[in-house]
Parts: sequence; C-alpha cells; structure tokens
Amino acid sequence: IWEKIIATEVGHQQMQIDYFTKREKVGPTLTPQVYQPKCEPEEGNLVAIFVEPGAAHLVFKDEIAPAKELDEQYREVRRKIFGRTHDVESVEFTEEGIKFVNNAAFLNIYESSLHWTSVEPYKNAIFSETWNHMLSAGGKWINIIRGGYRLVGATITPGDRQTAEKW
Repeated sequence: IWEKIIATEVGHQQMQIDYFTKREKVGPTLTPQVYQPKCEPEEGNLVAIFVEPGAAHLVFKDEIAPAKELDEQYREVRRKIFGRTHDVESVEFTEEGIKFVNNAAFLNIYESSLHWTSVEPYKNAIFSETWNHMLSAGGKWINIIRGGYRLVGATITPGDRQTAEKW
C-alpha cells in the first residue's frame, strides 16, 4: 500500500512541476499569509515563499507522514527522484481566485493525502491542511477542532517553481 501512496504523491508533484514550468508568467505578484495546523510537527514548517507574476511557491522543510514506515520510504523516494526532501506546493492567482493545482485539500483530513484541483475565493491567506501540505483558502473545521492554526512566517523572495525546487 505504501508504494501506491508514494507513486501517487510523486505523480502529483511531477504534474505540478510541469504545470508551473509551462504556465504563462502573468498576473499579480501576491504575498500570501500562510497558516499551518498547530498539530503539525516542526519539521514540516514553511521555510520559504517564492513569488512570481500570478503564482506563489511554498517551500516546507519536509513532509512528515502519519505512519513512520511511509514517512521514511517517501522521504527516500523524494531524495532519489527530485534530489530533495523539502516539499514545494505551488498555487496560481487568477481572476476567479486562488487555483490549487493537484494540491487542493477539499475533503482531506490531516492524515489523508488525496489530491484535487480547485479554485477558491482568495482572501490573502493559504491554509496547509494535511501532512503533505494539501491547501485551502479558508481553513477546515477538523483542524480548527484539533487546536486551530498558527500563522507561519518565511522569507519571501522573487522566484519561480524551479527556484523553489532548488531551495
């Protein structure tokens, strides 16, 4: 089962890399506030935000899976395939709102890892909702019940997805 989860995670990361590499660099350059669940381990903290016209690329120090075996295997696969263990999640800013490309939290709870694409109204905030940093624009009730969120700060630097990958 771990292999299937890992293959899904890697596939969605690659789709996101491809999408943000090919997208036209247009739109406003926005600097979102980012919130993470208070229950998330410190090793998964946001460490950098790279911004470019119409997009932001969030860099998290690591992804800490809820099962130790999955966590260790997935970290090793990321090191081999991507040459990194940090997590990069990119979002696009459009006239309709904020677009989450293969990283929308939707129905996830913190321990799950399902991937969706969606557009939500943008209110200058991004909420990390799961261990693998699936995102939303407004926070989810399950994380609020579990203690809420903390605003996390990170260095904001001009840069694209490739710059974030090399962090």
